Amino acid sequence: MSRMVLGMEEIHEAKQTWDVLLKYLNKVLAFWNLEDKVVAATTDQGSNIKKCMSVFKESGTTWMPCASHCIQLHINKYEDQLLMAWEG
Repeated sequence: MSRMVLGMEEIHEAKQTWDVLLKYLNKVLAFWNLEDKVVAATTDQGSNIKKCMSVFKESGTTWMPCASHCIQLHINKYEDQLLMAWEG
């Protein structure tokens, strides 16, 4: 397995909605002729990303939320409680 950055696009739209993100994702994949070759994608869990990936995975792609991001979200959510428990 290998990893690489396929492209970086500046998004000029005022809002980065799911459909705007999907447009840019498809643009990069088309440039590399990879439209039907992506088997999995890992992203954060922003609502715009989640919707984008739910539409994108209709093409057969598996979407996996980033485990590190999930852990960080939970730490942030319970940070005060964790600190109080740690300090005892």
